[in-house]
Amino acid sequence: MRNILAPFFAGIVFLLITACAKPVPENMTLIPGGTFSMGSAESDPDYVAWEGPRHEVRLAPFYMGKYTITQREYESVMGNNPSHVQGGNWPVETVSWYGAVEYCNALSKRDRLKPAYTISGDSVAWNPRAKGYRLPTEAEWEYACRAGTSTYYNTGDTITAAQARFNAGTPVETGSFPPNAWGLFDMHGNVYEWCWDWYGDYSAESQTNPRGPETGALRIIRGGSAASDAQHLRSAERGRVEPGVRNVNLGFRIVRNAK
Repeated sequence: MRNILAPFFAGIVFLLITACAKPVPENMTLIPGGTFSMGSAESDPDYVAWEGPRHEVRLAPFYMGKYTITQREYESVMGNNPSHVQGGNWPVETVSWYGAVEYCNALSKRDRLKPAYTISGDSVAWNPRAKGYRLPTEAEWEYACRAGTSTYYNTGDTITAAQARFNAGTPVETGSFPPNAWGLFDMHGNVYEWCWDWYGDYSAESQTNPRGPETGALRIIRGGSAASDAQHLRSAERGRVEPGVRNVNLGFRIVRNAK
């Protein structure tokens, strides 16, 4: 009798879990929590000092935008479109880091979520408990980009013009190339993406949900752009620029806490 009823009770448990699961926000995907090796190994041919040492990072699950924020999405929230290459489904670009966090807060307010950031001039504080939209941390970005891979790119140790926009000057429409294994588009190329973190040296110690240095002068950008060569599209490649910079090859995508 026990063996006969087991599948029945298992089905009931599954239905209860499904019923209680939170819906995934629109145009976002759930990134499962887990542990990965972040950064480059010194044995990698393209290794540079600021990409190492490779270290273990454990992350909680989070929601991430399937696409970089489009010009249509940005304009619907902010009322303007700062982009150089205009097109509704093209990535919004020419947005500074400050503009990106302002968008996150404005979208949170529109969707009646507690904003993740407190903004006072150029001072931005992050409340990690808030349910509102925010920029990914550098660790979250690399983890999501890799999608379980440990190769140079989430496409393997090589990448082609059929897989990403690079060596081509200006961006193209979002979603023009196949997604990675976790359903994220354009993690390599098209536009660089702002992250939350200040730039700083990595620690060799294992970390849990790291947020980067407390202070700094440069913010992290990830993923490479349409104007980049293939080396700068690698999953571990780190860019860093002043948070007030705005240019045609720099956009962003958003995340939300899953818990």
